[in-house]
Amino acid sequence: MYVDQGWLSTAKAVNSPNSDLRSDESDVSLLVIHNISLPPGQFGSGHISELFRNKLNAEEHPYFAKISNLKVSAHLLIDRFGYVTQFVPFNKKAWHAGVSNFEGRSNCNEYSIGIIHRYTVCSFRRNIPISDVYLPRNHRAASCGP
Repeated sequence: MYVDQGWLSTAKAVNSPNSDLRSDESDVSLLVIHNISLPPGQFGSGHISELFRNKLNAEEHPYFAKISNLKVSAHLLIDRFGYVTQFVPFNKKAWHAGVSNFEGRSNCNEYSIGIIHRYTVCSFRRNIPISDVYLPRNHRAASCGP
């Protein structure tokens, strides 16, 4: 497994329009892991991918009407079987942390990698050591919130 021009070699690449250039590509020092399912409590659909590509059908589920206008993304989506889809290259800023702060530093999207874990009570069936692949030594993975 390696990273080439911001893309993880073993991930399925699906481009999201919801990203920006980083002000400093070398300043990636935080790993933010989110747990979600869409709709809540349901697994195995392509709805997270649809949300990240601005293609979520608001009429398909009542919850989607509330979130279909959001412009969000993450660098990686890891499904409950350990398969990885990448939506934003690591050298760009994904829109996953919103208004955020970590250890007094605001705008976590600017200096973080966002990973979505398709939440389930089951544990991973594959080990994906993404922090070993991308984060430099002595950088931490942590929660990032308001």
